[in-house]
Amino acid sequence: MKFGIYSVVAVVAFIIASCESPSGGMEKVTSLNSETDSVSYAVGMLEGRNFRNSGMEDINEYAFVAGMQHVMDSSETQLLTMEESDKIVNDYFQRMRQKMNEEQFGENIKAEKEFLAANGQKEGVVTTGSGLQYEIIEEGTGATPGPTSQVKVHYRGTLLSGEQFDSSYDRGEPAEFTVNGVIPGWTEALMMMKEGAKWKLYIPSELAYGERGAGGQIKPYSMLIFDVELLEIKE
Repeated sequence: MKFGIYSVVAVVAFIIASCESPSGGMEKVTSLNSETDSVSYAVGMLEGRNFRNSGMEDINEYAFVAGMQHVMDSSETQLLTMEESDKIVNDYFQRMRQKMNEEQFGENIKAEKEFLAANGQKEGVVTTGSGLQYEIIEEGTGATPGPTSQVKVHYRGTLLSGEQFDSSYDRGEPAEFTVNGVIPGWTEALMMMKEGAKWKLYIPSELAYGERGAGGQIKPYSMLIFDVELLEIKE
C-alpha cells in the first residue's frame, strides 16, 4: 500500500480537526456547527474506516500532524527522509495485510505444512532447498531448458483438496511459455526436467501465488499440485 492512500482532502480535514486548543492540547470535537465542520468530520470518518480496513487500529494524531507540518514548513527539521517514510508505511501495511491474511486463511497454512511434512517422507519425493517437492514419473531423455527457454508442456493443476483448477489436457492443446515467466515453483522444476519427462510437483504457496492467491479458486496461501509433462524446448 503506497503513501498515496492519504488524500489531500483527508489530510486537510485531519489538520482542521486536530487544531490545538488554547490549553495546548488537541481540541475535542463534540458538535458540528457548519458545513465545513460536517465535511471535515465526514472525510475523517471515511479515512478512519480506510485505516481500520487496512489493518491499522491506532494512530498518533500528534505525530501525524507533526509530520505534515514538518513537510509544509521548510524551517522545521524533518525526523525522517521521504524515502524512509515511504518504506516505513509500505512495510507496516504489508505486515498488516499479511497478518490479516494469515488470520483469515490460517487453515490453508496449517494444511500445507502438515501435507509437505508428511509428503516429504514418502519414497520417491524430493524436497529442494526452496521447499519445492517433486516426484519423477518419467525421466525424459532430451535437453534441459534454461530460464529464458520457450517450452511446450501439458499439465494438470489441482488444489490440496483435489479440486482441479486448470488443465491443458482438458483444453486439448499444450501450453507454451517462457520458463522464467511462470510461478517460481514451475521455473525451478522446469530447469531440472528433460524433454519427455513427466513430474508431479508439490508447490508451497510461497513458490506459487502466496498471499495474493489467483482468481476465485486459488485462495491466498494455497499450495498447488501439478502433473507436468515437458514435451518440447522451442529455442
